[in-house]
Amino acid sequence: MNNRILINKDKDLFDKWSYLGSGIEDLRGVVQNDSELDIEEFFKWISTAHQLFKNFSDLVMETLEHVNKGLE
Repeated sequence: MNNRILINKDKDLFDKWSYLGSGIEDLRGVVQNDSELDIEEFFKWISTAHQLFKNFSDLVMETLEHVNKGLE
């Protein structure tokens, strides 16, 4: 019995994951060092984090579509 799952290679999907990763790096920069933000910058950081979380959830679902293709 084969218990391996194939996720088909897709350049667009890879690019989306790469873009998401760069957004996370930007957010991480704020907490990596002591940072001083004004309230507007802080809320922008929270908003960006929220959007990245949503994008992450959407991208996981899109990736699952590629898993299903591999199982056909």
